[in-house]
Amino acid sequence: MPHVPLLTDHAGVVAYVREQVAQGLEHVRALVKTEGEAILAAVEGLSEAEGNFKPGPDEFSALEVLQHLNGGFERSIDRLRTLSSGRPWSAASEGPGGTGRTPENATKSFIEARAQFAVGLAGVLAVLEAADETRGLDLTTPHPAYGDFNWLQRAVYSHHVHTHDHVGQLRQIREKVRRL
Repeated sequence: MPHVPLLTDHAGVVAYVREQVAQGLEHVRALVKTEGEAILAAVEGLSEAEGNFKPGPDEFSALEVLQHLNGGFERSIDRLRTLSSGRPWSAASEGPGGTGRTPENATKSFIEARAQFAVGLAGVLAVLEAADETRGLDLTTPHPAYGDFNWLQRAVYSHHVHTHDHVGQLRQIREKVRRL
């Protein structure tokens, strides 16, 4: 599995996403699976109290990281399923809250959030497993920071690059919790 480089500029992110997509759907599935499993490993064994621990006043708890990631699964699965079937997807279906925000109705339980993440990951992997990598690649949706992505590029960005940032964050939280 490639290590996600520290990507600080627009062009670097887009180039990395394209490089990964060029290796095919099977590669993308493996990236998504590995990153999702890294999230689950980073929170494995944490108690409800440990999952709610905030390292600092302006820092996320493990629960808040999971709430954030979980908040994107439904929209992402719908986008991936729709685009990979060869049908256009409309951002109007995003609903309230918009991209990248934690939904107001997010669970307050760390244990439930961890279980929801596993279900969301399984949903993304199921869509990728059923997808035909030659279909719908001409259809794109705009990403607010990186421009137009097709469904395979979205899978790489959302469930590998973006998720990877949170793996590191969760590992740091876990380390701080364990030192208490």
